[in-house]
Amino acid sequence: METLTTPANDSHPPQGDYPLLAELLKSIDERQAVALVTVVKATGDYAPALGHHALVWLDREPLGSLNLGNLERPAFTEASQVLAQGRPQLLT
Repeated sequence: METLTTPANDSHPPQGDYPLLAELLKSIDERQAVALVTVVKATGDYAPALGHHALVWLDREPLGSLNLGNLERPAFTEASQVLAQGRPQLLT
């Protein structure tokens, strides 16, 4: 069995093909306000969106896709408002 190790000064796992994770960790490290938006319930035509993620900041465009079609922009707008309030929230 092979054991993988990382340098002691590396507090984050390798990001590889995870650009959202890399950007989220960068924002946290830089103490930027950021929201991780995740589709946690989806039915009907939107069922394929389940589990999709995006990042939302107050001062830049979102990164990622929620796969929600015409509902995506309103979801990002609501996420920005919640982020500005500074309280986690489940939006429906």
